[in-house]
Amino acid sequence: MVIAIIAILAGMLLPALSKAKDKAQNTIDFNNTKQIMLATLIFAGDNEEYMPTPAWGTGNDSWAYSSLMGDGRASPTSMSNLENQLERQREAFRLGQLGNILSTEKVMICPKDHTESRGSKRNKYLQRNVKITSYTWNGFVGGHGSRSGGSAPGGPFKTYKTTDLLPSNLIMWETDENTPFLFNDAGNRPDEGISQRHASTMPKDSYTDVGGRSAVGAIGGHAVNMTFREFYLMVGKGRRGELKPANSFPSEPAVMPNDLYWMPGSNRGGW
Repeated sequence: MVIAIIAILAGMLLPALSKAKDKAQNTIDFNNTKQIMLATLIFAGDNEEYMPTPAWGTGNDSWAYSSLMGDGRASPTSMSNLENQLERQREAFRLGQLGNILSTEKVMICPKDHTESRGSKRNKYLQRNVKITSYTWNGFVGGHGSRSGGSAPGGPFKTYKTTDLLPSNLIMWETDENTPFLFNDAGNRPDEGISQRHASTMPKDSYTDVGGRSAVGAIGGHAVNMTFREFYLMVGKGRRGELKPANSFPSEPAVMPNDLYWMPGSNRGGW
């Protein structure tokens, strides 16, 4: 009887403890995001308001790492040679556009991502090219790059100025860790997905009704705790690959302007 009572109490307590732990981890994410956004403003202030490069399909210096990354993005096949890759990526971070402002690479990693990547999601983690960060930037900051058919904006980094955008425009979120390909660099499109590791539940085929929130970064130098439903409603037509071909741009963007896809002088977002 005593054992049964203990089991019942433990069953009631564990979900509460798990929720409290997740909330604490989300708080760290929020602070990480805010620090990166503030570092972005400092960088822009020193560079005529031009923003760092979003690392969209290039090996150049970017917000997350320098061109030193090079072959350091190749995925190791086991945990045994992982540390060598991580050290190279840490050095690339330190030499990146925000490295000297942020000082430590720890601000680039979600604490829950760190735990899962050594445990339940280790195999997917090993498949990532870029392991130095849990976060990604909106490729729109750099016009999605000429390699993707986009037009490069101006300045030395071929990016928009902070003054070109609205303070509420969202430029950073947690990458969806269930798709290792999304870590091929440190820049993505919003419809490629946001991590739902902080969800209360995670139905396999739903990306809008699941509970939970994620910290996202805004141009104004602040972080916002946004629900997954809010994020995907801003995406417009659902997550990439869920309602459209896996490797295509959405044919019907969300109604413009909004804080995710806003483009100067246009009623369509940065596709």
